[in-house]
Amino acid sequence: MRETAKAKRRRKRSYLLKERAFVGKGIDIGCGNDILRKRWFKGITSIEPFDIQDGDAQYINKYRDEGSYDFVYSSNCLEDMSDPVVALKNWFALVKEGGYLVFTVPDEDLYEQGVFPSKFNPDHKRTFTAKMEFARRHRTSGEYDEGIMRIFVEKF
Repeated sequence: MRETAKAKRRRKRSYLLKERAFVGKGIDIGCGNDILRKRWFKGITSIEPFDIQDGDAQYINKYRDEGSYDFVYSSNCLEDMSDPVVALKNWFALVKEGGYLVFTVPDEDLYEQGVFPSKFNPDHKRTFTAKMEFARRHRTSGEYDEGIMRIFVEKF
């Protein structure tokens, strides 16, 4: 699906990603043949691929040392995990103090068209939607201000 390559131009315009997050040694979890490229971001010193042949991404800390990466990146992999909370905890454990965990997931409303289980990808074990999560955590009707949502997502 090449989601990382598709998002390259947009991500290169992001100050946070370009100047802060994608700096130093990183790992790309679930990359397949669509790895985040070192040449796209001048601050990346190295990027290590990690995919199914390397082990179970949900329990990546069995295969890689904790606190050994400046950034951990994953695009469209979390939804394939049987327990995304466990996966996120283990992914975050790989990040050095002051580092970044950057991940993307397909939005249920945009990608799945509000239908789950997925009609488009049988590997999807979980579904996510920012609007639904915000409403659940803040007990609202689901209406939200985009500025508030951006802060909420960044702090998560």
